[in-house]
Amino acid sequence: MQITPGAMSNGTFLRRLCVAGFTLAESTYRRDERIRPHAHAHAKISFILAGGTSETVCRTEHRCAAGSAVIKPSDADHSNVFGPVGMRTLVTYRTDRGDSEFVDWHTALATYRWIHTGPVIRHLVAICRLFGQALPGHTEAIEERLYSLMEAIRSDVVPTTPRRSPPWLKSVREYLHAHFTQPIEVRSLAVMAGTHPVYLARVFRRHLGCSVTEYVQRLRTRHAASQLATSREAIGRVAMASGFADHAHLCRVFKSEMGITPGAYRKIVSE
Repeated sequence: MQITPGAMSNGTFLRRLCVAGFTLAESTYRRDERIRPHAHAHAKISFILAGGTSETVCRTEHRCAAGSAVIKPSDADHSNVFGPVGMRTLVTYRTDRGDSEFVDWHTALATYRWIHTGPVIRHLVAICRLFGQALPGHTEAIEERLYSLMEAIRSDVVPTTPRRSPPWLKSVREYLHAHFTQPIEVRSLAVMAGTHPVYLARVFRRHLGCSVTEYVQRLRTRHAASQLATSREAIGRVAMASGFADHAHLCRVFKSEMGITPGAYRKIVSE
């Protein structure tokens, strides 16, 4: 394992901004690039703007694309393989070891995990929007958002899965990931799993922290975010390809999940 001296490794820097002890750095990675196992000296959170990566940590592979964020504690050993379009990301970290807020930051980022929805993502999207607009007063707005981001990360509860889960739960999740663009009915899932719909819904929420409908909605939003970042397809077509009923349905759900409209999100990730 290699320990990199800063919060970044490889990649090409596009721009950087220091605000209130935080450093924001936008960078790109080449298509099909591979990075050997390494770790960073500082905890960081990386938000994928475009493209995606397959990141392996403790022999577990995580495949994520635009619209997702990863929290990496300091010294978290990981390797990466980037996709056919590479990846563009905005990284946030702190390096001022003498500051008590540095300790708070590293404590908040002590657990490796990917985040795909919720307040953390909405704050990151807002930060990206401000980061791309070099206007008077935006530094103060970014600072406020960064502190809100810290609080959101602290409040983001790491889901704890009960030790024993029904054998069918894994199959149901795999089915949802493979068919989220299609209509999903709990009753049909229950037939496939060989259990009662009410029991399936209860167990699903207990283990995954949300309903089946919410889970599918998040998968569709993630897919739409990736498409908005990597293609120029009309938003209506992106909506249909992601499993939404229409343009309006996508806009409503996307704004709820990401805190911004699909059109505004596309503008951010295309800058």
